[in-house]
Parts: sequence; C-alpha cells; structure tokens
Amino acid sequence: MDSAIPEWVIRLCEAGGRAPSADNSQPWRFVWDGEHLRLTVDDVRAQGLGKDHPALFLALGAVIENIVQAAQAAGLPPESVRISDGRGAQREFLRVGVSPDHLPGPRLPALLDRHTNRGDFSKAPLPASVRARLAAMREPPARALILEDRAVIGRLAQLIERASEARFRNQELHRWFAESLRYGHEADKGDGLAVDTLHLPPGGALLLRWTADWKHMAALNRLGAYKLFGWLEAAKVRRCGAILAILGSTRSQASMIAAGRLMERMWLQLNADGVAVHPFFVLTDQVIRLRRGRLPPSLREQAARVARETAALLGLKDEEVLIFLRAGMAGNSPKRSRRLPLSDVLAVVDHA
Repeated sequence: MDSAIPEWVIRLCEAGGRAPSADNSQPWRFVWDGEHLRLTVDDVRAQGLGKDHPALFLALGAVIENIVQAAQAAGLPPESVRISDGRGAQREFLRVGVSPDHLPGPRLPALLDRHTNRGDFSKAPLPASVRARLAAMREPPARALILEDRAVIGRLAQLIERASEARFRNQELHRWFAESLRYGHEADKGDGLAVDTLHLPPGGALLLRWTADWKHMAALNRLGAYKLFGWLEAAKVRRCGAILAILGSTRSQASMIAAGRLMERMWLQLNADGVAVHPFFVLTDQVIRLRRGRLPPSLREQAARVARETAALLGLKDEEVLIFLRAGMAGNSPKRSRRLPLSDVLAVVDHA
C-alpha cells in the first residue's frame, strides 16, 4: 500500500473489512482522498448480489458498525465519523476524517476476532449475562428476537429446511454457490467460501466438486438429494442454544443497514463472550427472490408458504426476517475465512 496512507486509515479499513458478507464476496470499497476515508460499493464484487440486494446492505451495515466501534476505540472524535444514505452518485455510506490534533490511540478493539462457526453447538441455553447484553442492544428501525424455546427453534428449523430444499433445486443459486467455493490454495486469494471453513464430513469436499456441475446436481435431485441437503442444514439449526432473528424491512435501505449494524454488534458480543455464531440467510433469500420474480414457477408456492408460516411463527406484521444467527457454545475451533488484501479493497484518489 501507499506509504503516505495514514496508519489510522489502514487500521479502520482492516477492521471494517472483517465484516461478514454473502459467501464472503466483500462487496465494499474504501476510498482515501488524502483527507477522508469513504465507504462505497465495489460494483464488480457486488454484481452477483445486485445493487439493491438486502445482503449487500446487511454487509455494508456490518462494515459501518465495525468502523464506528474501531473509531471510538481509537479515540477519534465522534464528529469525525459521518454516516450517509448511499444515494448519491458515489454511493457513499460512511465518511471518516480527522485533523492532526485528533490522532487515534494505539489500539483497536478485537474486531478481527469475529468469526463464523459451522460446527456442532450445544443446546444449552445462553448464559443469562450474555442474553441480557444482547437484549439491551438497539438499532432502530431494526430489532432482534432472541429465540430460545425449543419448540419454536424446531419449527423454525423445519422452515429453513424447506427453504434450503428449494435452494438446491435452483440452478441460478447453485451456480452462484459453486462459483463462490475455494478449494485448497484457491482460498489464499481471500474471497469466496474456503471449503476448509465449512466443517464438512469426510468426502464432503469431493462431493462439492462433483456437484458443482449442475447436471450432476440435477441427477442427484431426481433421487431426492435436495431433501437430504435441506435436512442436514436444518439439523444444525436444531443444535444451538438460541436463534437470533434480525428484523427489519427489505423495502427500506435504512432499515437493512440498521439490521446489518445490529447483526454485527450482536455477533461481536457473542464471540467476545465465547459463544459461537453461524448465520442463515437462505430463508430470507427465497422470500426476496419470490417477491422479485426470480424463482422458477415450481418453487414459488413453497417459498410463499415459508414466508407466511415464518411470519405467523414469529408474530410479524410489517417486519421481515433479514437474517438468522444460530448461537451456542461450541467445542471446536473453526478455521476463519480469509479476506482480500487491503490493496484490493482500498483505493487512493487525488483530493479534488
């Protein structure tokens, strides 16, 4: 990187870039113009999602939360951080600037320790102290439900199972997932889903390679493979201490960004408390695709039923589930996803 870039800029970009994103696509770009650090969208990496996909705004909200927390911990004055609506020509979502009189302190919080764990969790309830910290978190207009009732979690697992079945029968989604996978040294690039982070059983990586070809996947589906894959995903949902449902509206950009901030804040707190986290977006994705006319006709009724039954289960009226977080105590130490090098996500431009 350019040696003229201030250390605080580099550290804020590193903290922001540890945010989660759909299949680790990292659809953001940081821009340094000599006076301000700005957060924008990388149109190439966001292409697979689309410029208005909820997963994009959840990711941007998580980046914003990371940078806000890092700036506070580094001692930057509150007025140095300005959050924008991203609606201008440059799609700017955040801007940070400091004067020479307000340089950051030497340390940032442990934002780099946030991680995803796709392994087995205990069904033991979350400690009361952890639950209390989560319950106190607010980021209107988004909010969260903490689901611990085993019957509710079991019913939710059934709904996620049906959504997952539909995903494995959708050629467009299958192609997106297959293209995101990174095997062996491919993961060193720093984007996509490194297969060694997926907590697969023996032979799982070989099966992923073979089914990356839709013809192979379609052949297995004729034997009912999509039902098996959906059941395996739902089994993980059942094995947890709690489910966090992050609620908002996919019709409001501000709501989706707020949901991303709340998601990240809770995720960071859970990991700091030694609690494992595993996100599930498949149900929300199916509902979004249904609404936007991007589901095959054969899958539409199933997605509509999943949407109705999820809303009834959670007592939702004007809100939607933007993402679920599976949380619980885990006995394993998962491998962490790589990230793109800073040179790929930070651009330096002349100040105009």
